[in-house]
Amino acid sequence: MPNPTKLIIVGIDSISLRVLDQMIERGYCPTIKKLIETGCYAQGRSFCPVETGTNWAVLSTGASPAVTGVNMGTHVVGQPLNRMTRGFPSELCKAEQIWNAAARGGKRSVIFDYPQSRPINCNNVIHVGGDGAPGQSPFALNEMHGYKTEGPYADLAPGLSRMVTKIEPKPAKGWNCGDMNQEPKARLRVPGIQSSPQAPPLEVELPVEPWPANGPEQVSSLWALIVADGGSAYNKVIFFGRKDPNAKLGEVAFSGTPTWGDCLVNDFETDRGIVRAATRPKVFRLSPDGKDVHIYLHQIFPVSGFAHPADLEPKLLDECGAYYPNTCRQQSINSGAADVWTFTEEVDFTVDWYCKAMEAILGGEDWDLFIQKWHPPDFCYHFGAFMIDERHPLYDPKRHDEGWDFWGKVMGRGDDLVRTAMEAAGGDAIVAVMSDHGGKMVLPGEAGHMNLRPILEQAGLITTAPGGGVDWSQTKAWASQHYVWVNLKGRDPDGIVEPGEEYEEVRQQIIDAVLDARDPHTGRHMANLVCRREDAGMVGIGGGHAGDVFIWSEEEPPKDAITKEEFERQHPGMDIGTWEWPRHNSGTHSPDPFIIMNGPGFKSGYRKERDVWINYFAPTLAHAFGIPIPKDADGGVIWDFLE
Repeated sequence: MPNPTKLIIVGIDSISLRVLDQMIERGYCPTIKKLIETGCYAQGRSFCPVETGTNWAVLSTGASPAVTGVNMGTHVVGQPLNRMTRGFPSELCKAEQIWNAAARGGKRSVIFDYPQSRPINCNNVIHVGGDGAPGQSPFALNEMHGYKTEGPYADLAPGLSRMVTKIEPKPAKGWNCGDMNQEPKARLRVPGIQSSPQAPPLEVELPVEPWPANGPEQVSSLWALIVADGGSAYNKVIFFGRKDPNAKLGEVAFSGTPTWGDCLVNDFETDRGIVRAATRPKVFRLSPDGKDVHIYLHQIFPVSGFAHPADLEPKLLDECGAYYPNTCRQQSINSGAADVWTFTEEVDFTVDWYCKAMEAILGGEDWDLFIQKWHPPDFCYHFGAFMIDERHPLYDPKRHDEGWDFWGKVMGRGDDLVRTAMEAAGGDAIVAVMSDHGGKMVLPGEAGHMNLRPILEQAGLITTAPGGGVDWSQTKAWASQHYVWVNLKGRDPDGIVEPGEEYEEVRQQIIDAVLDARDPHTGRHMANLVCRREDAGMVGIGGGHAGDVFIWSEEEPPKDAITKEEFERQHPGMDIGTWEWPRHNSGTHSPDPFIIMNGPGFKSGYRKERDVWINYFAPTLAHAFGIPIPKDADGGVIWDFLE
C-alpha cells in the first residue's frame, strides 16, 4: 500500500447524508459517488449550536465547542451582554487547527476560505479568501444588493429591507459637461451610443451602504446611465465609478431577459482611503420608457488582500479574474434583490474561479494539505428546500424534477471542486469530503431559535427601559440563541447579580422559566434540554464564551403537506412569494452531516452503521496522513475506517 502524498479536505456546508444519497442516486455527483464506492463513509453527528461557526471549527480542530470557544456569534466576556462578536476570526478559536498541526509536522497547507483561518495564524500556509463567514464579510465593501424603482417589499423586516434600495431614474444632469438635455450640440454624447432626442439619458445613483460587519463604514456611490441605443426605447445600462462620463466601468445591453454584465472594477472612496474593488451587475428589468428598472450588484470585494502570500494575487487575478467568495444568500432572494436563477449563475462564477485557482496554486506550488469550505448548499437549503419537499406550500409537483435538477446543478458544482482538487493532487492522495450539519424543511413564519426574551421578561429577569431598550440596573439575565448569561457583578460591565448564592438562584430561575415555556400553538414544551453550563459538558458545550445556562430547543414534529392556497387561507396577509422569488426561508439546519474518507490506508466500500461525532474527523485524517493530531482534539480516530 503506497503512502499518501497529499491530503485533500473539501467541506460542503449543510448537506445531510440522506440528501447526498439521493443526489448520488440521481447521478449528480459522480466523483463523490466513486469516493464512496471505493472508500469509507458515515453519517456524522453535529454539535450544538447546529450552525456553521460552531461545527467547521470542530471539523478543523477535532475539538468540541467547549474547547474551540466559537459559535456563529460569540459573546466575549467583558463586552456588554447584548453584544455578539462574529465567531469567524482565527484568534477566537482556542484549539489548534489541522493546518497548524500539519506545520508542526513539516507540511505546507493551502486554505480556501475556511472558517477561523484569518487573520493568518500559521507561517507555512497559502491562503485564499476570507475567514469562511457565510454572511457579512469584514473584507468586503458591501454585500449583494438590489436597486429597484418600486423599492423593497413593504412588509420586509429591517435586515432584509436594507438589501434593496428604491431608485428614481431622472434626466441626467451635472455630468461634468453641462446639461445632457440641452440642445443636441451641447448634450453629452455617450461614446458608442446612438441616442434619440426623444429618449435622453436617465441617471441613477447606486448608493453603496456597508453592513455593520463590512470593512469600511462609508463608501462612495456608483452611478448608472440608462440610455436608448439606436432608437427611442431604453435598452442599455452603463455603469460609472462617479458622476463623470470619463469614469465608465462597463455596460449591460438589455433585450427583455435578465442579463449579466462583465465585472466592474472601481476605485471606491471610503473612510479608510481609496479601495480598488470589483462587483458584477445584472439587469433584471428595464422597461422601454425607463420607468421600471431592477439592477442587481454582487458583493463588492477588493481586488487585493484576498491571497497570502500577496505575490499570488496578480497571478490569480490574471488567470481567474476578480475574487468574491459568496453567492447571493437566502436574504438576497427573500428580499427580492435577486431570484433563484441568479443564485445558480453565481454558483457557476465562484466555482469556476475556485477551480482555476486550484489549478494555478495546486499545480504550481509545493503543498501537502488542501482544505476548503464551500457554502452554497446551505444558502440553497435555506431558500430552496421547498423545491424538493412536498410538505411546503411552495412545493409544485409539476416542477418536482426541475427542483431536483436545480439542487443537482448546485451539488454537481461541489463535485467539480472535489474532482479538480483530486486531479491537481495526482494519485495516492487521501480525499475527505464532509459537511458540518444537514438541513430540514420549515414552514414560513416558524422561528429558527426560541425567542427567550419574552420568557425572561415574564420571569422578571429582563426589565425594559422606558425608551424600549434594556434597563441594565434591573436586568439579571440576557439571552441569545442557545445561551442565557447572568448579569454578573465583577464580570459583566453592568453586572448586578452577586457571585455565589444569588448567581445560582438566578440560574435556577432561568432554568425553571424556560422549562415551563410552551408553544402557544402546539402546547408542547419549547425546550428539550435546559441546564447549567457545566452540566452541558455532556454534549460538548462549555468554555469561557458559553452562556451560564444552555438551551437546546425542542425539535419540531414532522409537518404534513400543505397547498399554497390552504396556507394563504390559514395565514391571510402573508406573502410567501413564488417558485422563482420565494419570500421566506423554507429550510433550516439539522444535526446529521456526512463524512467520506478515501485513499491509502482506508477501507474500500465501507459504511459505518453508527453515527460519528464530527470531532473524530480531524484526528482520523491526521493519523492516516502521518501528521500530528491537533493538540487540543478531544475526539479520537475512527479506527474501523482504517485497514
